[in-house]
Amino acid sequence: MSLSTNFVRFLTPKNMAATMITANLICRPAITMSNKQVPEETRKYTASREFCTEFFGLVNNLVFVTFLENLGGQIAAKKETGQFLDKINLRKIKREITPNLNLKEQKIKTGILLASFIGTAASAAFFTPLLNNFVLNKFLDKIIKKENKNEENIFKKHYKLT
Repeated sequence: MSLSTNFVRFLTPKNMAATMITANLICRPAITMSNKQVPEETRKYTASREFCTEFFGLVNNLVFVTFLENLGGQIAAKKETGQFLDKINLRKIKREITPNLNLKEQKIKTGILLASFIGTAASAAFFTPLLNNFVLNKFLDKIIKKENKNEENIFKKHYKLT
């Protein structure tokens, strides 16, 4: 198998989104912490928030989109063959490049890729921000202990919109 064949197998919406999220998971907090013009407390809070946001996005992408890929593949398999596939055959179709598949398997793979695209878009646009809004603020307040409970949020204090 050539390198290009392995690369083509990697090119799914889920994997590409996971690659970008991982790059942001590493780079955004590093860039934030390297900005010496911002106070240290604000940098720590912002870098922690960026890391957690990207981490939640990565977990959400991998879990939710994998579930949808399997569901999309099974729905396409049921429509094309009249029966559901076992995990081994579904995984084989998912990993094989399209020209090596017969027409029914190509349609199943199309169902998998379509579900991957829809799941990735829904994960990035809806589920990850929803998870961040419900969980992240409470989570960060427990991690970053405020000395004075009446003190205003450090991020809001230094980055007020005018």
